[in-house]
Amino acid sequence: MGTSLAHRARCEGSVTANVFEFVRVFVKEFVFEFMRVFE
Repeated sequence: MGTSLAHRARCEGSVTANVFEFVRVFVKEFVFEFMRVFE
């Protein structure tokens, strides 16, 4: 999930974009789990 974007950012050598992509995916997964637990 979001692997292609992260890979593309890494190929471009954009560390900021790579970190941002990682954080975005991490937050999305965290929120998904959070909502699932408290449903």
